Amino acid sequence: MHTFNLCASQSVNVTYVRNCLDKVRELASFFSTSAKRHLLLDTVIFQSADTSSSSFKQLCTTRFIERHDAIITALDLLPLAQQALQKMTTWESRDARSNAVNLLNSISKFDFIVTLQALAKMSALMIGVSRALQRPGIDIIQALSDVALVERAMNAMRDDADTEFSTIFKKAAALAEQMDVQIGKPRTASRSVFRPHAADDHDCDVETFFRVNMFLPLIEGVSGHLRDRFGMAQRNSLVLSHLIPAYVCNANYEDILPAIAKYNTLISSRIEMECEFTLWKVQWTERQQLPLASEISTAAAALEHCSPLTLPNIRALLTILATLPVTTAEAERVFSKVERTATAARAHITEDRLEALVMLSAHRDKTPSVEEVVDTFASCKARRVDFLL
Repeated sequence: MHTFNLCASQSVNVTYVRNCLDKVRELASFFSTSAKRHLLLDTVIFQSADTSSSSFKQLCTTRFIERHDAIITALDLLPLAQQALQKMTTWESRDARSNAVNLLNSISKFDFIVTLQALAKMSALMIGVSRALQRPGIDIIQALSDVALVERAMNAMRDDADTEFSTIFKKAAALAEQMDVQIGKPRTASRSVFRPHAADDHDCDVETFFRVNMFLPLIEGVSGHLRDRFGMAQRNSLVLSHLIPAYVCNANYEDILPAIAKYNTLISSRIEMECEFTLWKVQWTERQQLPLASEISTAAAALEHCSPLTLPNIRALLTILATLPVTTAEAERVFSKVERTATAARAHITEDRLEALVMLSAHRDKTPSVEEVVDTFASCKARRVDFLL
């Protein structure tokens, strides 16, 4: 999960993307830090029936992909924010008036609008996998498959960049027309150092300029880091996936040799391992087992059908595959529960009691009801009061 967020964070290396995110952050802070400004924005939103958003959202400071909601909200409220800022330019407060003018000039530029549209497209492509990686008990095979799916989708967008960006550009042009923003290229010098100006000539149109200088670097930066961070070193763990019943029918013993060499100390002998693989494959290639094999696609499910007595080495490798760490989201949830549980009123409780309270908070579905606790308390020994109903 953290690696996936690091790949997405590489988009800020593009100048247009970095400036766009800074302006979205300023918009959210500007309207949230003043009740008067927030009330004006609420009034403008209430008078408009074209949006379902209520206010700007702050950009997440830790998980980059979780900024998707803030980007979508900013894109939805952009015309209404322009109306609110235009009204603020007539206020008596000099600070509010000056900040409103600066923000109004920032969001009334076409490079900001087209970059915001491209960011919404990219974050929407990655947000589903980001949320899937936060699920408890996610399997590493499914996780790497989801990441590979995003990488292939980005490569397809890169190969068909003209068509993909044409759709984004049309949406940005329609929004710019609604906001009365002129469609054009930013001013660039002939020897620009801090601004991208590839394909900046007199024959280059606006769409080509932003496709070359903003859209293509955005896709290549994220997809390149996906290839680097989820490369062969990470994909070698997929070698053990050949032991899963859904894939073992089409696998050979040579396919799992890299995993056997890596975990050689946990295997009794190579000969036994080869024979166990043959037995495991025959077990699932039998005609009556084929429908069941196609349904078992995770290591945790395969462990339920692997005998520790007849196939100890296969079970050891499946256990490794099932316990490979995929994400830190589940551990982070425990830390959050500790912060909420260890309050000032519980400052003097023992460590055992704190662990018990955290376990009760984390596993509420397995926590007994009040009636069950009372029945257990009443039946443990004879009591003067009859608690049982």
